[in-house]
Order: sequence, then structure tokens, then C-alpha cells
Amino acid sequence: MSSPTFKDLARLLRDASAMRTSRTSAMTRYCWHRFRRRQHLWLHQRATIEGIRNISTNGLLSVGTDPYEFASPYDATLLRVQGKLIVHGQYSIGSGTRIDIGPRATMNIGAGFMNVGVKILIRHSLQIGNHVFIGWNCTILDDDLHHLNYADQRVQNHGIRIGNKVWLGCNVTLLKGSIIPDGCVVAANSLVNSKFDIPNTLLAGSPARVVKTNITWSE
Repeated sequence: MSSPTFKDLARLLRDASAMRTSRTSAMTRYCWHRFRRRQHLWLHQRATIEGIRNISTNGLLSVGTDPYEFASPYDATLLRVQGKLIVHGQYSIGSGTRIDIGPRATMNIGAGFMNVGVKILIRHSLQIGNHVFIGWNCTILDDDLHHLNYADQRVQNHGIRIGNKVWLGCNVTLLKGSIIPDGCVVAANSLVNSKFDIPNTLLAGSPARVVKTNITWSE
């Protein structure tokens, strides 16, 4: 497990002040999880985690503490982890986000961040690569939650996979079976409900389609 550097902790303390988080409270909670549970967790006081024992961190996981656009210190953040949440790098979850991972589901995430107000409900699997940026108010849902029966119905893989260095614009929705390759950008307000296999493309629309290829993007 990689520990955060002194520089990382100094930045976290500055961000905690910006989000009106008690630095003493945040550091106390971090030390508790680090040495008692061997987890790297940096939590805002309005962040609630249910099923914290089901979280595995190989990097620092910040929840509700970073001052992203539209972030408010009064927004409550909830992680309900009945299955498994595995964090493979340094990751930040914005304030007001809701994540619900079902009893038999697994969510794997690399290094990156999600902005404020993101809604994620996983009943099967979600894999997020490294350097994935998720804009505000995105929705990720890998199950219909209700049964729809019709003729010629095909069995569909419900899992969602997002490659490395992917940018999801604000208000993007990902539905079951979605696959987004490395280097892609999904335009704001798009809906993805299918598999894409060409990396470095711009996806847009509802449902999303390829509108440009051979793109690059940077922060």
C-alpha cells in the first residue's frame, strides 16, 4: 500500500480548510483508519460510509474534501458498500456524491477523481481505469432494477468498463454493458448504453455515437 507524501497531506489540509472541514477531525479520522484498519481514507465530516470494512485502498481515497466546482461543505456524501470497493491509486470523490455497491458487486477504480453530485449504483461490476475524470452530476447504473420481458430477448453483460485517461463531461449517463476505451471523451449530456472499441474518440449524443476520432485531451 502506497502512503501519501507530506506534500499530499499538506494539500489535503489546505483543501479541508476550503471545504470547512476540521483539519484536526480529518487527520484524526485518517490516522484511525490508517493504523487501525490499514486504510488510507481522508473524509469530510459530512461524508458517511456504510460498509467501510468492504473497502480496500492501495492509495489515498478522499471523500467530500476537495473544493471542486460547485462543491459545498454542506453537501452530504454517501458511500454504501455492501460488495467490494477496491481503490488502486489516489482517488477523490466530490461532495454530494452517492455510491451504492450491491452485495455481490465490485467496483474497481484507479487514480483519478469524480466531481460533485455523481450518482453510481452498481449491482454487478464497474471498472474505472487510471486518470479518469468524471464530471459533475454524472450517473452510472449497471442494472435496470426492474424486469422487462419481450420476444427475442438477449442476455446482456451488465458490467461497465471505463478505460484509462477518459473524460466524462457533466451530466453523462452510463448504462449497463457500456464500454469506453482508453483516451476517449464523452460529451456533456450524452447517454452511453453500448460498447465502443476505438480508443481516442469523441462520443456524443443520446444514444452516444462516435463523432470524432484520433483525439487527444489534457487537463
